[in-house]
Amino acid sequence: MASHTLYIRNLNEKVSLKKLEFSLREIFNENGFPVKNIQTCHNIQLRGQAFVVFDDSVELDQVMDTLNTEYVLGKPLHIQRAKKESDLLLKGTDKFNEYITKEREERIKRRTGKDNSKKRSHEDDEDVDNDENKPNKKRMKEIVPNRILIITELSDEVTQSDLIELFEKYKGFLTANYVSVRHVGLIEFQNESEAVECYKSLGEIPLVKGKKCSLTFAKK
Repeated sequence: MASHTLYIRNLNEKVSLKKLEFSLREIFNENGFPVKNIQTCHNIQLRGQAFVVFDDSVELDQVMDTLNTEYVLGKPLHIQRAKKESDLLLKGTDKFNEYITKEREERIKRRTGKDNSKKRSHEDDEDVDNDENKPNKKRMKEIVPNRILIITELSDEVTQSDLIELFEKYKGFLTANYVSVRHVGLIEFQNESEAVECYKSLGEIPLVKGKKCSLTFAKK
């Protein structure tokens, strides 16, 4: 980390570099923070950034506490400690631009990596839904919907009346046939779309008589 260098961004890109450097030097000097060198970027794609090298006696934390978010040429300063040695900044614009470009590429790479991580996490969430009662999107693509649902793993206490009570509140419900020996119920709707709406509402693992059961579409 550069011991006496600050990295500043969010600078006004519409003014000349000369005016920008003058304004930065002025605000730092006026607040008692002697400036040794200011390096701004000439590359138009990297405008709005600068490195400021201070006298050894300057406390950088005090500079940041005093002037962070202070307005210069109509924009608030975003100040942080520079990560590289200040010597690099004193060797000329070309190396400075090269350094800034590299820093920018690394930031983009880090940001892209985070975005990809979020994307992978989102895809994982689709494969394993946090709410186990809701239909999994990936699995929904593999299921062939029709107007008859099948509910399995029902407990011994479940009756046909319980199934009717559970499903009759959904639009298009016709009948509920319960096969007690197999602990299976067949639920028929008027059409496929109404059966799908019921399935989406109840989810893959609805509760019947306090027990988790399995709900899907009957095979055609």
